[in-house]
Amino acid sequence: METIEVTLARELGMNPALEPLAAAFGPLLISRDMRRQSAPGWHGAPPALDPEEFSAGRPLLPEGGFQRPDADLTTAMSALVPLLRASLPGLAGELEALEEAVARGDLGPDAIWEAAFGGMAPVAGIAPELLSFVATEAVRPFLERQAEDLAALISGLPWQGNVCPICGGAPHM
Repeated sequence: METIEVTLARELGMNPALEPLAAAFGPLLISRDMRRQSAPGWHGAPPALDPEEFSAGRPLLPEGGFQRPDADLTTAMSALVPLLRASLPGLAGELEALEEAVARGDLGPDAIWEAAFGGMAPVAGIAPELLSFVATEAVRPFLERQAEDLAALISGLPWQGNVCPICGGAPHM
């Protein structure tokens, strides 16, 4: 399997105009992959699987069925914000306010989880869209890791849906 670094280098070789985009988001993609690899996976018994319902297009997990990594969410946000500040200097002020909100405890696991799934927990000095983006980036590696763990349950089963067979969400790159 090709690494993100190799893919980015290949794409930049074919299209040097992507350099600003790769410079801003390449470190984030690399960091996300590293965080996914070290994230805790699915804990406990796997969800029940009805192969017939699954094959008819019912995802493995019910809506919101991922396990919440509450103990790790504020740590993930705290580690992510400095990387984003370096990659996206135009947002440094808002990202600093976000980092301070997490450090003060104003943005705990409930608010991070809610923001990652489209809910808005207003934080002074931070655009709701930025909070949603950062929260999603903090949560995503945990969900991806859990999905990897659960993928063996559905391996080889036919899938008729146009959404993620694990969670029912929209496809992501």
